[in-house]
Amino acid sequence: MLYRFCLTVCSFLLLSSCQFENRENDPRLLSLLEADALLVSNEDTVDFENNYYDAILEIKKLYPTVLEEVVVVSHDEIKKLKNKLEIETYPTLLLISNKKVITKIQGKQEKDEILYEMNEFLHITKNNRPL
Repeated sequence: MLYRFCLTVCSFLLLSSCQFENRENDPRLLSLLEADALLVSNEDTVDFENNYYDAILEIKKLYPTVLEEVVVVSHDEIKKLKNKLEIETYPTLLLISNKKVITKIQGKQEKDEILYEMNEFLHITKNNRPL
């Protein structure tokens, strides 16, 4: 009887001291989600990133107020957040609105494919010049 009581108390103390991660309140994740776009880089796939940079620069040139803050981070910097952001391959461009990832573009892509996805995300109006 004493053994069961001790086992129950120990289990309770152990479980009550556990902290379960909450993706909504992770300060590092929240700070990254303040940006309009997040480009996650990996040194093994640097050759694929040029098209991403070119597409981002073109969007910023055509629509300067659309992507005001673009953050580039290496996969090493966000190892703990990789699963939370559901990053499967590199490079990965996350387009963010209201602190939520709306569009994810991953892997080797042509510039035109990236621009198409970005254009879909940004909902460019008829008043603006189409891509």
